[in-house]
Amino acid sequence: MVLTFAVAIRAKQVATDGLKTDVLYTHPGQLVDAGGFRLNLNCTGSGSPTVVFDSGWGDWSPAWSKVQPQISKFTRACSFDRAGTGFSEPGPMPRTSVRIAKELRTALHNAGVKGPYILVASAFGGDNLRTFADLYMNEVAGLVMVDADPDDLEPTAMQEEAHRGHALIPPDLRDCRDLIVQHKPFPALPSRSGRPPQTCAQRFFFRGLPEAEWSSELNAKLLEIAQTNVTMYDAYASEMEQVPADETWLQQHRRSFGSRPIRVLTSGNHGVGHLDRKPPDTPEHREYEWQTTLAQARWLELSSNAKQIFAASSSEYIQFDQPDTVIDAVRDVYDQATGKTVSAAGPHGSAYPSMSAFGDCPECSGLVVNVNDLTKGTRSPAAAPPGRAYPPVTAFRDCPECPEMVVIAGGSFTMGSTAEEKAWAASHGGSKEAVSDEAPQHDVTLPSFAIGRFDVTRGEYAAFVRETGYPAGDGCGHGGAISKWEKDPNVTWEHPGFAQTDRDPVVCVSWNDARAYVAWLNQKSGHPGAYRLPSESEWEYAARACTTSKFWWGDHEKDAPSHAWFRDNSGVTDCQGLFCGGGQTHPVGAMPPNHFGLYDMAGDVWQWTEDCYDNSYAGVPANGRANETPSSDPKANDKQGKCLRVDRGGSWMFPAWLLRPATRERNPADFRAVIMGFRVAGTL
Repeated sequence: MVLTFAVAIRAKQVATDGLKTDVLYTHPGQLVDAGGFRLNLNCTGSGSPTVVFDSGWGDWSPAWSKVQPQISKFTRACSFDRAGTGFSEPGPMPRTSVRIAKELRTALHNAGVKGPYILVASAFGGDNLRTFADLYMNEVAGLVMVDADPDDLEPTAMQEEAHRGHALIPPDLRDCRDLIVQHKPFPALPSRSGRPPQTCAQRFFFRGLPEAEWSSELNAKLLEIAQTNVTMYDAYASEMEQVPADETWLQQHRRSFGSRPIRVLTSGNHGVGHLDRKPPDTPEHREYEWQTTLAQARWLELSSNAKQIFAASSSEYIQFDQPDTVIDAVRDVYDQATGKTVSAAGPHGSAYPSMSAFGDCPECSGLVVNVNDLTKGTRSPAAAPPGRAYPPVTAFRDCPECPEMVVIAGGSFTMGSTAEEKAWAASHGGSKEAVSDEAPQHDVTLPSFAIGRFDVTRGEYAAFVRETGYPAGDGCGHGGAISKWEKDPNVTWEHPGFAQTDRDPVVCVSWNDARAYVAWLNQKSGHPGAYRLPSESEWEYAARACTTSKFWWGDHEKDAPSHAWFRDNSGVTDCQGLFCGGGQTHPVGAMPPNHFGLYDMAGDVWQWTEDCYDNSYAGVPANGRANETPSSDPKANDKQGKCLRVDRGGSWMFPAWLLRPATRERNPADFRAVIMGFRVAGTL
């Protein structure tokens, strides 16, 4: 593997600097009056705007030990311990977010640290710093939310369930506190999954003590505080009890940030401290993470300069697992607040984690990877085969209604299928004629682009229809009528003939409908021309995800049921050739993602691409652009002589041989079917 020297050094430096500098948090920094008591401020570096960190519930300033030293290299950075926690003195009760915000501002001003401030918050700290911004917006330069709690923006039932869970914590905290007061030993709590037993003093704070990311000196000091500081238990119990009132206050005092930059970092593993302790991937857990991600996306409404960035290879402690992601987001906000050139530009001027090219296999040449993730060796998509590495997921969202987009690094690959693969497909349900258009194999070199992490969902398409009044059209094909391009006027995307959730891929959308959605998305996102349909070569490059096998997961058809929704696992009945009765779509993201972090690139629904269809690759663009030249072959055109449009990926109705990345299908631009949807692409 080849890594550029500078970026490799930076990844290693972040890891080693954290251990060298975390001794800063083993003693008080500056104890500053916050209104009759003193808060502990740890300020390092110099410059303006000052970056101010607030940590999650049960955490204090060491939560930023891997990030603050890097930020202080280009501006002043201040972390603090909330009243009663860490080295701070106890403050007045109850511990509301309004009180915490006012105390923080008082301490900063008394320490001579005046605004403007870039606010950086994780978990519960998000409530406090959003409150700070609502109270003192004229002192705020920007906001970075690090998997912060969005409970006030979640569905009511979900919020109430969270409150019920929160109510169980303060009594346990006070029981642990009483052991300290009574000078009793801390009994070992039942261990989890064979891990070493912990006491309540170890389990309540951070993500458990000791923390592997810290030095032994820091771990020893934090455990000493946890075993002796009675007021800390009182403070955290009160903070937890005040969460419902804090959320109500935020709902009632929501203020616009104007054009101040906001970056929302989302792990997709909210509430998960360690990835190896993640709950089972049940539909209920996926729904929880989905709703949390959508709630965090609503913060994008607060600013005209906002973006959601996904850290899919991280627990909710992104500042531990992917510190570079946090550092780059803060630097992006700092550069924009100071009018400097963005240092790590991504789509539409946003910043993404540090990247470097590598090429450890011919089909992966020129790919871009996040070196921080690469050195940690953790990733959420399917595991790479031995001896091969894949790029971790770098993803973003431009607006609350916008789909999640994954950055696909430019590179080269061989498009089409081999003679051996064609022969296999023809002998497993296809025919020589059906796969003849997968040739000739040819090399394609593409620039970087973005593509939807998921197919466009029914819920996302519904938002477009609600806002624009876009019509459902003149019907949708189903069953055997699909082969004749016949549409049933009683079947539409809203009524496809089977039950769907808002997380199912939208179906019964034509190529023209998909283009209309894209046009709306460009207007909605504020980035005209950024969104489009993928070209056929972009789609295949993304679907292959650095593989040359028949399927993205390998060569074995028998593994298809655990990787894709298709005929064998979608409840179809009475199949005649390719077409069946019964069956239905499935919610996006239920199957494993491919090596690029993309879900359902095989199966569930066919996906429209931008291209005109031709029955041969001879003469088509080899640079990633769509083929817009109609074919001279009448069979490649519709009844009006217009080019057929290519769709890719297979569907819930069709057999496994059509799940291959090389498979091509084509339909008229105005045709709709219950097996057809789409995903969007983006120009970087």
